[in-house]
Amino acid sequence: MTADLRVDTAELRSSGELLIGYGGAVSGLDGTALAARRSHYGHPALVSAATGFAERWARGLRATADDVRDGGAALVSAAGWLEAVDTNAAEAARDLPAPQ
Repeated sequence: MTADLRVDTAELRSSGELLIGYGGAVSGLDGTALAARRSHYGHPALVSAATGFAERWARGLRATADDVRDGGAALVSAAGWLEAVDTNAAEAARDLPAPQ
């Protein structure tokens, strides 16, 4: 029994590139809009809490964007590796003697 694994590397590469793009689009966002009108909160404790939340939100969003980009890069890399394996296998098959 043999396993027949077929991978559409173009689709894999395209998906990876989309993830890289999504990560780039999200990485510029931060929580400043949430704290932009902090004077409206009134009490200093609320201002501090809102500012702290905005900073944590921005750090988390940047980390998520980095993870998404890294995942996309891994997919693109896997597609390249699979294409190289396929090329090497095809070259090796050409070098085999013809069946008798």
